[in-house]
Amino acid sequence: MIFKYWGIAVIISLLCFFTCSKDITKEERSEFRPWKTYSAGSFSFYPSYKDQSIILASFCDSLDCITGVSIASGKKKWQYTNPDLSKIYYNQSIRYLGDIMILPLGSSIVFVDLKDGSTQWKYQPDLRASSEIIIYEGFIYRTYLNGTSVEVHRISINDKVAEVIDSMNVRNYEHFVLIKPDLSMTDGDTSLIYACNAYNTLGKSESQVFIKRLNCDSCSTRSITIYDDWGTGSGIGIPFELSLSSVVLLAGKTLMVLDISSEKILWKKELPNGVLTSRIGISGDSIFIPCENEVLYCFGVEDGQELWKTNIAGTPSRLITTSESIWLIGGSDRMLYEINKKNGSLKNRWYFKDYRSKLYRPFNIFNDSIITFRDRLWWYTIEVED
Repeated sequence: MIFKYWGIAVIISLLCFFTCSKDITKEERSEFRPWKTYSAGSFSFYPSYKDQSIILASFCDSLDCITGVSIASGKKKWQYTNPDLSKIYYNQSIRYLGDIMILPLGSSIVFVDLKDGSTQWKYQPDLRASSEIIIYEGFIYRTYLNGTSVEVHRISINDKVAEVIDSMNVRNYEHFVLIKPDLSMTDGDTSLIYACNAYNTLGKSESQVFIKRLNCDSCSTRSITIYDDWGTGSGIGIPFELSLSSVVLLAGKTLMVLDISSEKILWKKELPNGVLTSRIGISGDSIFIPCENEVLYCFGVEDGQELWKTNIAGTPSRLITTSESIWLIGGSDRMLYEINKKNGSLKNRWYFKDYRSKLYRPFNIFNDSIITFRDRLWWYTIEVED
């Protein structure tokens, strides 16, 4: 059972969702009844919503699996099992193309039919890969490390073929971190943004952001070197985020904004601590950074001005933003926080009344009020109303 720790009354029910998916319809909400379902033990990812179904890391019979369940009742529509599901990165965002779920499993990409959970195709290069993929005009894009080259693979599910559309050399260091690709679309120009951080045990590193214009075959890919300002040689450590025509980056403890067109750093700001388990959050003209000093900061995208800050507990989950709020699960107290997006004030906070149950980081929010979360064994949802 969930008990509200502070604030206004809530209505508790059970469900799941994804912030960038379509809204739940009035019919779906009216048919909704409380439900819960088992969670997987060997892997997890942030729940998503697709065509009146919730996609979850679940437990099916005697195996961990991925299930599509009815948003109204929790009834299972299909299930998918694969011995490689444990390779799913817990911060993974599941993508869809029509009725196909596109599932990165290690360096492979599995294409799963949502109607019955069957595998339609599997792309399996023997290369290290970025954890995330993106979809643009029916193609899937993912970055791979081939020797000392970072390659962009463009994959067609219809033709079941893949091609390398870009390759950039990086320094031959011992370790490489591939940063997720993303798309910037401004003034009719579509650019693919990707990055890599190469480093060795002696502290030498080479951290680069690459910008490839997808609608200009004759344009060469641009490379911008990114480092922190602390003299440590720290490069990009966590995935960047896009804000209109800018890239928001974190290198070590240095937060910065890179203008895509001019390739210039617009501003830099030194943070008191870095970011470990969470991510940069972007909403409108604001940047949200949860730091290791247990403080959530809000900065303006345009000039980096600190707008507010508020205390949080430990290293939090990924930030989820809704129209009025920021949501996160505290790393040390395992409470669910709702924070006012405009001024940083604490609006609400929840925890399990049963002290043996703890909230885990993967969760998601839909329609500003429906929250899906899990403890060790179960997925739950609560619907919060002011």
